[in-house]
Amino acid sequence: MKLLIIGAGPGGYETALAAAKRGVEVVLVEAGPVGGTCLNEGCIPTKSFCRNAEVLDGLREAETFGVTGLSYGFDFGAVTSRKNAVVEQLRGGVEGLLGHKNITLVRGKASFKDPHTVVVEGAEYTADYIIANNIPRATRDNRNGWAHCMSIGTDKGTKNIHTADGVRVVYTYGEKTWFDTEKERDAYRVEQNRARAEQTKKNALLKEIKEYYEEMNVNQLELALAMLKR
Repeated sequence: MKLLIIGAGPGGYETALAAAKRGVEVVLVEAGPVGGTCLNEGCIPTKSFCRNAEVLDGLREAETFGVTGLSYGFDFGAVTSRKNAVVEQLRGGVEGLLGHKNITLVRGKASFKDPHTVVVEGAEYTADYIIANNIPRATRDNRNGWAHCMSIGTDKGTKNIHTADGVRVVYTYGEKTWFDTEKERDAYRVEQNRARAEQTKKNALLKEIKEYYEEMNVNQLELALAMLKR
């Protein structure tokens, strides 16, 4: 089996590694640096800046701990350089992991030629299954079954499913429940809300009955003790 993954963020490269370790041949396509937003622009750079702020706060409180006579400045260029070094080190680690014999890392933007083929920088890559993140445009196609390509993480409660004749939009409820139409999804949501409300009422009634039962048992016990004392 051959798997093609578009996007080498945490979801993409972790999936590629998991599949490769199981003997699956993987093509991983990425237009930018591996690691995605989290590693390159979001989580990791933010944590690096936070560490600088923690050190600076510690210096400001140094006299509280008996450290006096300190003189220091703040060089934001050096802060940025440290952040870049941290990102590059971690990115290098990810790239090293992606050197697995079953993984081919392809640089560039991917476009679909057909349900099993993408084109990257003029070269074609085929796979049995394709996983992509946020395919931006789609056409509805309800004639085909589920899918060769799933778009993970789309907004507004939909997923894009690549079928034999095109990309199909399905409407989601939670992570695992999909519907062909928005109307079906909304009807299911209404039914789920009704069922939850009914269950809440049942739980409240059961709680009331249980409390009444326990109260009656206490009363019966008190009555029995009173009769024994006579």
